[in-house]
Amino acid sequence: MSKPSKTITVARAIIRIGDAARNANDYSLLGALHEMVEQLLRHGLKDTDVDMDLLLEYVEAADGCDYCRAGDGKPSFEELKTKINQQLARSG
Repeated sequence: MSKPSKTITVARAIIRIGDAARNANDYSLLGALHEMVEQLLRHGLKDTDVDMDLLLEYVEAADGCDYCRAGDGKPSFEELKTKINQQLARSG
């Protein structure tokens, strides 16, 4: 008997929700989205097209300060969004 796959398709939805929440300054929604992605990672789920760690970093960046991220040498929210969209484009 084969082991069930833990692969799902959530990256596009996460990006849509993250963008909408960031544009609306809805930090409670961003916090809930962050918790959801952490739970998916904890349970070993993988997105079909996008690295889950990258999705988590995207959600953290959406809820954070780009100036602070730049000061820490981390990619900005827009850079992360571009990386995710590139991964999604390759799969499509």
